Amino acid sequence: ALAAQADYGADGQGKADEYAFSFNGDAASAATNLFALGADGAKGDAISLFKAAGGSLYGATAKDGAHLFELSVSNAGETRGQVTFSLLKPIWHDDATNPNDAQPLSLGKGLASLDCTIFDADGDSRTLSLDMAALGGRIEIRDDGPRVKGEVKADDITAAAVDETYLADKSGKPTDTAVLDVRAAFAAQADYGADGQGKADEYAFSFAEDAASAT
Repeated sequence: ALAAQADYGADGQGKADEYAFSFNGDAASAATNLFALGADGAKGDAISLFKAAGGSLYGATAKDGAHLFELSVSNAGETRGQVTFSLLKPIWHDDATNPNDAQPLSLGKGLASLDCTIFDADGDSRTLSLDMAALGGRIEIRDDGPRVKGEVKADDITAAAVDETYLADKSGKPTDTAVLDVRAAFAAQADYGADGQGKADEYAFSFAEDAASAT
C-alpha cells in the first residue's frame, strides 16, 4: 500500500535496505471495539492500543497491562513490510450462538499510523504514512467455541429399576422412582476451547424435541 507511492527524485533510490517501516503514535485513547474476556465469560473491560518500548503495538485494558494481542512490523529481508498480529489471550465475543464468531480489530482515524521512511542516494528521507484505521476489518479474531469429542457412552450409566408392587397405592402419585445419573456418559467428552469452562452450572440436559414416533 505504501511502496507504490515512493518517488526517490533526481538522486534516485538509496541502497535496497534504506527504507524502514514503523508504527507511529501511542493510541492509548483508541477504542479497538474489542473487549477482554471477563469472569465467567462475561464482557470485560475495553481493549485499547498502546505502543511498546520496542516500537510494536499491543492491546490491553490498561497501559503496561497484560498483553491480549500484539502487532509488529518487519524490516528484515523478504518479510519487510509484513505486519504480524499475534493473539495472546482469548477476547470476549458477543454472539453466543456462533462458536466461530469473528470480532474485527477497528480503530478510529488519526490515532495511529504505519509509517514507511524512504531514503534517496544522498541520504534525504521522506516518510509515507498509512492510517491504521485503513486496516479496520482486515484483522479479525475468531471465537473458539466448545466441542464435544468422541461418543456418548451409555455403558457408563448405572442401571436403575422400579417395582410395580408399589402401584397398589391409589393416591395417583408415583411411589417408586428410578434415577439415572447420566453425567458420567457426557462429562469426559467436553472440550471448552480457548475461552475455558464457563460457570459450573453452564451446561444443561434436555430431551430431543419430538419423540412422538418412538416405540
